[in-house]
Amino acid sequence: MHIVSRKLKRTLAALAGLIALPTLAFPTMALAAPSYSCDGRLTINERLICDREGLGNLDREIADKFFGLTSRLNRAAADLVRQDQRLFIKERQACEDSVRCTRQVMMQRFNELDNQLAEQLEVRGESGDKVNEELLDNDRCGPGFTEANGECIHNSELEGENENDNNNGSLSLTPGTYGIYVLANGASLVMDPGADMLLFTHLKSGNPEQDRLQPFTVAFHQGAYVITDQKSGLRLHADGNGDKQLSTRYQPNDNFTKFLITPANEGCFFLRTLATGNHWTWRADTQVVITTKSPAGEASMFCFKRQ
Repeated sequence: MHIVSRKLKRTLAALAGLIALPTLAFPTMALAAPSYSCDGRLTINERLICDREGLGNLDREIADKFFGLTSRLNRAAADLVRQDQRLFIKERQACEDSVRCTRQVMMQRFNELDNQLAEQLEVRGESGDKVNEELLDNDRCGPGFTEANGECIHNSELEGENENDNNNGSLSLTPGTYGIYVLANGASLVMDPGADMLLFTHLKSGNPEQDRLQPFTVAFHQGAYVITDQKSGLRLHADGNGDKQLSTRYQPNDNFTKFLITPANEGCFFLRTLATGNHWTWRADTQVVITTKSPAGEASMFCFKRQ
């Protein structure tokens, strides 16, 4: 029987401790989990995300952006974002076990949420800038959505409708610089340079082909048109609560400075305020342009002559 000395025992114990050190110092790194549990029954696509560290990380980031955005929105706006999220999940699930398809769909959704959250942080002053009270007051629908006739409509839907109209040839007005006149009598629209700053008509010869019309810049942005008096650089605004007049008195960044333009007769157009759906209408008695719930024939038809 061999007897091991106490000194040898201590040496063997020390060696055993050194062998164990790497295991203690460098623990095994676990894969990052997605936003849902990887236990239980999963779809093919959900299992794919659980098995791929990169996709799992991306899913967690999407969830963080989603909850960060919805927590800052009112109930109606948050519901719209949730609808988009459900559509995204449905589209992602259709990729099944395709890594490329899954990553592409997820990256698209991540970018959408990232842009919308960044916009919301800017409006609320959480990005380091001062709170923009004007934008916040008019931010009823949340980023990516526009309020039209009291409803929140996704900007992509508005842009899609206008794109379809262009493809069908029904909407021929393209962004640019135009003179605008009323079809009712050919009177051109001008801006009051005085304190009222109203949009009214100045009847010269009554023939737009002979008159030098005041230029307005027409731009298309997020599903609607913005019309700017080129001389002053101020946007046209439709008063929604007071005298209903068109003017450059106010310059809020809201849907009272955005307009929908749809074809009317004689190659002219109806113009409606995005916030209310009310029509631009020229009043013969006062010569000013106001907004009314219903169009008033040729007094609500405006023609654009490119400058």
